[in-house]
Amino acid sequence: MRTSLLAGLCLMLLAAVWPSAASAGPVLDRVAHSGILRVGASLDNPPLTFLSRSGQPEGYEVDLAKMVAGGLGVKFSLVAMPADQLLPALTEGKVDLVISAVTMSPDRNRQVMMVGPYLLTGQSILTSERILARLTEDFDHAPPDLVIAAAKGTTSAEAVKDLFPKARLEEVADQEAGLKALLDRRVDALVADHNFCVVATLRFRDQGLATLPKPFSTEPLGVGFCEDALFYNWLENFFMVLRGTGRFDGLRQKWLESPNWLAELPPDQRL
Repeated sequence: MRTSLLAGLCLMLLAAVWPSAASAGPVLDRVAHSGILRVGASLDNPPLTFLSRSGQPEGYEVDLAKMVAGGLGVKFSLVAMPADQLLPALTEGKVDLVISAVTMSPDRNRQVMMVGPYLLTGQSILTSERILARLTEDFDHAPPDLVIAAAKGTTSAEAVKDLFPKARLEEVADQEAGLKALLDRRVDALVADHNFCVVATLRFRDQGLATLPKPFSTEPLGVGFCEDALFYNWLENFFMVLRGTGRFDGLRQKWLESPNWLAELPPDQRL
C-alpha cells in the first residue's frame, strides 16, 4: 500500500510540472516529439554503469536514467561512448542527457546545464599495497618515475596532474582500460572513481590491489543537458520527488550498499 501511494504521489507531482508540448523548451520538445530519451554514458564504471553478463547496461546511473525516461513518459535509449566524447555529443545533439559520473564543476557548467547532485563521490587511487603505503605517507613526494593511468578528459586525469606533478600521466580510453593496464603492469597505479577502485579490489582479490579507505576528493555528480530552462525546472522537481519518495535511498541500497549486483558482472570480471 505504501509503495502504491508513493508511486501515485510521484505521478501526480510529475504531471503538475510536465509542460505542454506548446510551451516546452528545445530539449523537452525534441524528446516529446521523438518519444525517446537518449542518454549518453560510458559503460566502464561499475557499480554506476557497466555491461552485465547478458550484455545489457546496468548500474546506479542506468536505473536513474530509466526513472527519468519513465517520469517523462518516453522510451529509454542508452548511447554508449567514452567519457571524453560525452559532452561534445551532448552539444552536437547526439544525446539528450548525459548521466555518467559527470562532476558538477564550474568548467563543465560553462559548457552545459547541470542538475543535481544525485550522488556524491570522489577520486581514489588503485595500486599495489606497497606503492599505496608509500603514497599515503606523502602524496607530494611521489616517485618521479611513477606511471599513473587515468581516463582521458575526466577529473581523474586532472587530479593526477594536480596531486602527482612529477609522475607520468598515461591517459587511457576509460577506467576499464586503465585497470587492464594496471593488471598487466604497464602502469603503476590508476586514479579513478572511488567506487570503481573499491569494486576492482573485490573483482581481482588475488592481484594484490589496494585503494584508499576514503576518496581524496569530494565530487558531486550531476545530469548534463543543453540549455533548456523548462527541462532544468522539470529535472529539479523530479529529483525532489525521487528524494521525497525514497527512490534515491533505494538506488544507494541496491548499488552501493548491497553486494548482490556483483553476480551480474561478466564471468571474467566476477570475484
